[in-house]
Amino acid sequence: MLFVVRGHLQSSQVLRDGLKSCCMLGPGNFSGDELLSWCLCRPFIECLPPSSSTLVTLKTTEAFGLEAEDVKYVTQHFRSPFGVTFGDGLLEVGDDLSFGNVYLVKMN
Repeated sequence: MLFVVRGHLQSSQVLRDGLKSCCMLGPGNFSGDELLSWCLCRPFIECLPPSSSTLVTLKTTEAFGLEAEDVKYVTQHFRSPFGVTFGDGLLEVGDDLSFGNVYLVKMN
């Protein structure tokens, strides 16, 4: 996952219908949220998910990155017991992440 601290990144994706989607990521934005779904999926699958975005810097940019193992560690150690599993195996990550964020803030 990549978190933008300063500057801007252009993020582009090819959508299912073949159209290209572009957006600008600025300070406070992030890319790579598919890693969260991958880490929270049960049963856990070892194969990394493919990246769906191409990122390009347009000027000097400062960003903070977490590798897959880092994201996996955080989601395993700060996981909410109240996560919801749907029939298709996808998780509603909102509750898990909110709990993790509150827990991390309290630890600092």
